[in-house]
Amino acid sequence: MDPMIVAVATALVGAMAGDAWTQVRAAMVAWVRDRRPDRAEAVASDLDATRDRLSRHHDTHHERELEELWRARLGHLLDADPGLAPALHRLLPAILAGTPAPPPPHPALRTLPRDVAAFTGRAAEQRRLLEAVPVSRRTGGVAVHTIDGMPGVGKTALAVRVAHLLAGAHPDGQVFVELHAHTPGMRPADPGEVLGRLLASTGMVASEIPDAPEERAARWRSWLAGRKVLLVLDDAADSAQVEPLLPGTAGCTVLITSRPRLVALDGTDSLSLDTLPPDQAAELFTRLARRGTPTGTGAQAVARLVALCGHLPLAIALLAGRLAHHPARPLPMFAAALAAAKDRLGELAAGERAVRAAFDMSYRHLPPSRRRLFRCLGTHLGGDIDACAAAALAGIPVAEARAGLDALYLAHLVDEPAPGRYRPHDLLRAYAQSLADADDSLDPPAALDRLLDYYLYAARVADRRLSLGRSVGVPEVVRVVPRSVPDMSTWGKAVLWMEAERANLHAAVVHAARHDRPGHAVAIPPAMLGFLRVRGHWHEALELHEIALRSAHRAGGPLAEAGVRNCLGILRNWMDDPTAAIAHLDRALALYRAHGEPSGEANALRNLGAGRLKAGAYAAAIDVLTRALHLYRSLGDRFGEADALMILGMARHYAGEHRTATDHLTRSMDLHGALGNRLREASALHNLGFVQRTTGDHRAAMASLVRAVTVYRALGDPLGEANAMEEIAILQREAGRDATATDSLLRALALYQEIGHPSARRIEQLLAARR
Repeated sequence: MDPMIVAVATALVGAMAGDAWTQVRAAMVAWVRDRRPDRAEAVASDLDATRDRLSRHHDTHHERELEELWRARLGHLLDADPGLAPALHRLLPAILAGTPAPPPPHPALRTLPRDVAAFTGRAAEQRRLLEAVPVSRRTGGVAVHTIDGMPGVGKTALAVRVAHLLAGAHPDGQVFVELHAHTPGMRPADPGEVLGRLLASTGMVASEIPDAPEERAARWRSWLAGRKVLLVLDDAADSAQVEPLLPGTAGCTVLITSRPRLVALDGTDSLSLDTLPPDQAAELFTRLARRGTPTGTGAQAVARLVALCGHLPLAIALLAGRLAHHPARPLPMFAAALAAAKDRLGELAAGERAVRAAFDMSYRHLPPSRRRLFRCLGTHLGGDIDACAAAALAGIPVAEARAGLDALYLAHLVDEPAPGRYRPHDLLRAYAQSLADADDSLDPPAALDRLLDYYLYAARVADRRLSLGRSVGVPEVVRVVPRSVPDMSTWGKAVLWMEAERANLHAAVVHAARHDRPGHAVAIPPAMLGFLRVRGHWHEALELHEIALRSAHRAGGPLAEAGVRNCLGILRNWMDDPTAAIAHLDRALALYRAHGEPSGEANALRNLGAGRLKAGAYAAAIDVLTRALHLYRSLGDRFGEADALMILGMARHYAGEHRTATDHLTRSMDLHGALGNRLREASALHNLGFVQRTTGDHRAAMASLVRAVTVYRALGDPLGEANAMEEIAILQREAGRDATATDSLLRALALYQEIGHPSARRIEQLLAARR
């Protein structure tokens, strides 16, 4: 038999009849409770029953026989509770000598790092975490809270701050565990090895710690049961790494920090940490830079510095730390130097700490395909991006791009500011761009060419729902047809896509003009014209078409110039500048004629007629529009014929030829209807209703306008519907139905506001004047 068991049995016989029995029993039960809480009551009952049975024979049995009985009983206990004998061997000599036994190992572990003295802001996040803990306890669950976010956003600092605030509610220990998912030069911690260290920290000797990770996890949960311990698991790699470390019963609180979102970890309260708000970022900078509270140009410089840091706490801390060592350096000078730095990431470093190094660790955790997609995002021209554009940029299928973007989002390498649209933080974008520049296999110019092709092609798909059609002469420059574009099957979907991509399309035009891609610089603005008209972004449309005009000669010579000038003429007419419109259209007409382009000539004549009509030159407008009508008919262009008839009808009306005007508009309406162009059919109805109203045929006018509204609404064209509702309101007021007219104006106002159109302000003023 094990000599240790023999020694313990001998000591127990001596203790059985003495006063030391109470202490011996308490020590044995406490030892078991620490390791096997579920066994503690059974062991206590077993000990009591054994002592009672043996005490009845104490006087009639020799001590040797009693020791044999104890040894047999101990053997039974040790089968279920290995390690009990060594523990008793340590405890019994002191107990039997009359010395108070050392308490069983109930270590109140306290391994939290020091709280950060300069911790700034995050009040809402702290409050959320602090308030969530008692809620979890009341519901009987284990309080597990994850804090995820991009590298350097301050996850550990927040967790440590909250842990110190929660320490008093966890008297049995506050344990900080580094999991090293992104520690340079270290592999992520193995959960089995972590469990071994945690069990050792409780006082468990090495021989008692099981080898199997599952048994270690069970022993760790047993030790935690019934205790109030705060566990901080810092820098987790994934859910699988932390799952074995979690408590199994209520009473404990766990804070987990991670860069990836731990979506597979069930039953947790997740907090995704964003960068600091500008005011908190400025406060953090000034505290760390030890410059007091700056004012005037100093405060402006601090705001600029933290903006250049992307309001990222790590970047702010590193930059402020550098400035603290240069007390004589003025803040504005420091800000100007950082803004001018070619390698801003290189400036955000101090010793071994660097923003780039933090980014490197997240990037290296990605599989090769995700790394390539991330590098491609560094070449993107605009702000956010969707899966279709990312697919074009990277030259991959849309499904792969969508999965890749989602993976980057889960890794906190991109944000999702709107559903299905992704954007990297400014510093992560700079990091991705530096990786792309260093990647010889990526070929950023080719990636951007694919992206330009995608934006032009998709914009033309959307424009088919929104405008009069392509401007003749605009070059056809799409080399690679995209594999997929978003659904733009309705007017509303086309507008929503254009609105989401508006900044990117603008950036694409600027990039194309600056980087010798004149065809795209010329072709994209006309494809945006119908949308920019709907939204009332006329000045942006003008800016883009001026860029296109400057690129026209390099893109396609005179015909490209004619195409852009044709669009500029339409735009200037919408902006109530018929003089500039006519100048552009006269030049476009001359270029089309000189180069034998009759379709372009007909379009220029039609638009020139609209310009002369806007200028009040009705006879000249009729002449030009009549020539356009004949040319369209000779070309067999029925769409052009129908449109020319509509504008000619309005010119005839203003010239006093009301019957002819009505005939032209009716013919235009019928022809557009036969061609299936319901949007232009609604426009003809709208104009017909106007003519009927102004000539006193109110009943016919109301019928035409109601039909127009019905078609606009069915097509999802809020601008057309709003314009028609305004005309109905005028008709209702002329009929003395002021209340109904106000209702119609309110409907028009709601529609203008829905699409952000500037006419909303005019209607608001009109309604205010009527009150």
